[in-house]
Amino acid sequence: FDMRQRFAGTATWTLPGRHALARNFELRGIFTVQSGQPFSPYLRFDNSNTGNTGGTFGYDRPDLVGDPQLGSKTPQRWFNPAAFAVPAPFTFGNSGRNILTGPALATVDSSVARVFAIQERYRLTASFEAFNLLNRTNFQLPERFLDEPSTFGRILSARPPRQLQLSLRLQF
Repeated sequence: FDMRQRFAGTATWTLPGRHALARNFELRGIFTVQSGQPFSPYLRFDNSNTGNTGGTFGYDRPDLVGDPQLGSKTPQRWFNPAAFAVPAPFTFGNSGRNILTGPALATVDSSVARVFAIQERYRLTASFEAFNLLNRTNFQLPERFLDEPSTFGRILSARPPRQLQLSLRLQF
């Protein structure tokens, strides 16, 4: 959960207006940008014969036999998978914890809302919301299990694309 750099900013602006059609509008926005999350490569099987089978017991790690960093990263090859090897049976691998870094994230969420007063006790708020407004592809972490050779080092999924929703809220 180590995020080296993270910025999250939010703003709300109530639009000025005395005209019946222009009053009680709000523009809201959240801007989030962060660097990639560190992660470790793993083995799915118990190579060390110590009960490391994942979950609360942890995973065994592979041996580091080369440089895992690439000059240009793509979803098909986020790091160099040839830099890792299965260690000798009944031994622990020498690769460190969190030696790789996943993709960065940047997203803009926004909404436009209008409040309607209904008598003195009731208020109806109608809002139109957009999540990931710029529709930027924010990739998840790459496959990190060495014993999945066809997908090791590849990014197989992304966070949700742009999502739009309309909501009504009645306060009483």
